[in-house]
Amino acid sequence: MVETSLSKLVASKAMAAIHKKFGANILRMGSDCDGERIGRIPTEIFRLDHALGGGFPVGRVSVLWGAKSAAKTTTFVKTLANATRMCASCWQYTPCACGEYRDPAIVFLDVEGTFDIPWAKKLGLDPDKYLLSVPEYAEQTLDIAEAMVLNGVDILVIDSLAFLTPMKEIEKSVSDDTVGLQARQLGKGIRKFVAAINKRKNETGQGPTLLFTNQIRMKVGVMFGNPETQPGGMAPGYVSTTETKLYGGKYEMDEVLGTPLSVGFKFRVEKNKSASAKMEGDFTLLLSDTDTRRTGDAVNEGPIISMAEKIGLVSGGGTKWTALDQVFKSKSLIEKEMLTNPEFYGKLHSAVMSVLLQD
Repeated sequence: MVETSLSKLVASKAMAAIHKKFGANILRMGSDCDGERIGRIPTEIFRLDHALGGGFPVGRVSVLWGAKSAAKTTTFVKTLANATRMCASCWQYTPCACGEYRDPAIVFLDVEGTFDIPWAKKLGLDPDKYLLSVPEYAEQTLDIAEAMVLNGVDILVIDSLAFLTPMKEIEKSVSDDTVGLQARQLGKGIRKFVAAINKRKNETGQGPTLLFTNQIRMKVGVMFGNPETQPGGMAPGYVSTTETKLYGGKYEMDEVLGTPLSVGFKFRVEKNKSASAKMEGDFTLLLSDTDTRRTGDAVNEGPIISMAEKIGLVSGGGTKWTALDQVFKSKSLIEKEMLTNPEFYGKLHSAVMSVLLQD
C-alpha cells in the first residue's frame, strides 16, 4: 500500500498526542463517519415532514418561527408526542431492532409561561414522559438548558427565544436602554450549546436535539424589501440545521354551533442543511374530534393520496383505482380506507415517504 500524506499524518506523533489528550473521536477518518445516519423525528404532518427530509433532524438545532397562532408550539408538541413512541438509541418506532431500546429524555423550557398541559395531552404527549420548566430569566433558562444538554437530555425545547429576558433588563427600569443585551446573551448561550452538543457527540456518538421557537419583529426604518426579522440576534439562524417559517391559519367553522372545526397553516423551510431547502406547502389541523380522527391530528390523507398518484403508487380513473395492490371503486374510497384502517394508512404513508426521501 502506497503511503500517502494523509496516512503519514494519521500515523504521526501529533495525531497520537491529540487522541491521548482529547479522545479518539475528536479527529477521525471520513470513512469512519460515512455510515452514520441522521435520525429523524417526524411531526406527523405529511407535507412538513416531506419538506424537512423526514422530520426534524436528531442531534441538531431546529428553529420554528412565525406570527402568533401559527402552530409553532403545537408542531413541536406533536413532534414530542411522536418521539415518545420511538427508541432514543436508533430513532426508529418501537418495537425497534437495535437491541438498545430506551425512552427519550425530553425537557420543555416554557419561557413564555403559556404551556397548556391539557392541549398537549390532546396532541398525544403523556405528561409523565417529559420535564417541564418555567424559568424566570434568560441566564437561568440558558444555564438549565446547558446542564440538560451535558447530562443526557435527548430533546430540549425552548419556547420561545423572543421572551428570553436578561436579568439586567428585569432589574432596570423600562426607561433604561438595553439595546442588544438579549442578542448578546443568546449568542453566548448558543455558543455554549454548540460546545455541549459536540461534547456529547464525541462521547456518546449522538448529540441532543434542540428545538427553538421564535417570533417576528419588524426592522425599524425599512422602506423596501421584507422588514420581518427574528428577535435575539443572528446566532440561532446560523447554528440551526433547519429553520422553518410558519404562517397563521385560516379557520373552518361549524355553521350551526359557530365552533372551529379545523385550521389551515402554511410553511416555508427557509434553511435546511440535511435535505432540500426552500420547500413550502400547507397543512390542516383538526380542532375537534371526529369519528375517525382526534383533535390536533393533521389532515394527511388527501396530500398523501395526491402525492402517491404523482409518483405512481396510486393509479386509476373512473370506477377503478389501485393502491397497494388493492382495488377501489373511487379515489374517495382510498381516503376512507386510510381513515378507518390504520395499517393501510401506515403502509401507504411509508411507501410514499420512502420514494420521496430515497437518496
